[in-house]
Amino acid sequence: MLAQELGANDYVTKPFNLHALTERIRVLTKPAISSLSPDFTGQTAQI
Repeated sequence: MLAQELGANDYVTKPFNLHALTERIRVLTKPAISSLSPDFTGQTAQI
């Protein structure tokens, strides 16, 4: 999905699917969010 990523100007000039946009944001932010999840000891993972 990252290979299909569009620039900011593409969102302004082209119609886009809101579901596709939110899914792209979710995929891009998932690694950052999962690194903040507590590990099995209950401690937050160090970045």
